[in-house]
Amino acid sequence: MDKFRLSRDSQALYITLVASDRLSVFPSEPIKKVTCLALNEARNFGAFLIFAYVIMPDHLHLITSQPKSSAEVLRYVKGITASRVIDYLKQGNYQNSLAKLQHPQWKRKHRYSIWQQEKNVFSIFSEAAFMQKVNYIHLNPVRAG
Repeated sequence: MDKFRLSRDSQALYITLVASDRLSVFPSEPIKKVTCLALNEARNFGAFLIFAYVIMPDHLHLITSQPKSSAEVLRYVKGITASRVIDYLKQGNYQNSLAKLQHPQWKRKHRYSIWQQEKNVFSIFSEAAFMQKVNYIHLNPVRAG
């Protein structure tokens, strides 16, 4: 792979995904591991890089490359992480957690939602902005205690 360089043509994306109703979806190590594996799967399927990320109890931040549109990167990240986390909860029979994520069925017959619908995606064009976001991500759990 070519060396990654930030530019107007090849920017990075700073993405924040927030759990529906700010529910604490990711409090335990096993569910964080499922989420990490899902992010790796999304990265592979979407053919993008992940430079930094953090999983907090009710949200996650990540910085990715953008070989495709930001909507495409979001589709992979949100879709695969939600699917894997919901599968984990179903397999573990975590009915209370699933009940909190349940909603009326949508067009695609989804019964559960992990993520809020808002899009929190910002393009990063400079090394200074990139490093500021990396530092923010790495310090987020420290600030949260």
